[in-house]
Amino acid sequence: AATGVTPAALPASLREPFNVLLVGVDRRPNPEEGVRSDTLILVHVEPDAGWAGMLSIPRDSMVQVPGLGLQKINTAYTYGYNNAEALYGPGTAPADAGGALAAETVAGFLNLEVDYIAQIDFNGFQQVVDTLGGITVDVERPILDPSYPSDDYGYERLYIPAGLQVMDGATALRYARSRHSSSDFDRSARQQQVLRAILSEVRSRGLAEQAALLPKLVEDFQQSVST
Repeated sequence: AATGVTPAALPASLREPFNVLLVGVDRRPNPEEGVRSDTLILVHVEPDAGWAGMLSIPRDSMVQVPGLGLQKINTAYTYGYNNAEALYGPGTAPADAGGALAAETVAGFLNLEVDYIAQIDFNGFQQVVDTLGGITVDVERPILDPSYPSDDYGYERLYIPAGLQVMDGATALRYARSRHSSSDFDRSARQQQVLRAILSEVRSRGLAEQAALLPKLVEDFQQSVST
């Protein structure tokens, strides 16, 4: 109201609540390493009310995976990816099948519908954060992870001090992915914090700056996000 601009009314087709499964994909150059879901976050969106909520699902959760029985939930994406055509028919892309089986598994686990799937890999995530010029994150407590997985399939020591700081894409990814410094629940909270920081970074910019930034962000998403 302060800007004198009245938001356009949403069309009826966009007013209904919906659920989106966000899948953070661990895709390595070495095919033998396989492809797996590193992060699963279910986002519930209420368009008319103007809010959304996130539910993180720890990757070691034991659930019923269709066709496999009781397994860790991140098994679903890998199994779908590796058996795309057998599960979903000729011509099905592995990433589509991985997302579909992950969505089926989450839907059965939580007893709700997953309407959409969005997948992004680590490189795409880093690029989005770097396009924004970094994100501001208030690190509540220091992160000390002696066994953070490195790009060359080894491990490295990770330390992120406490306090307010601007993170580039590589640091934000490490902050979100670290598993050995605390619990998986703390990891989930950090991932949601990073997503809120990305949204906050975009929203805090003036209209002219947003207009200049959005085309590059769209390009990043087109290159690195599949839906």
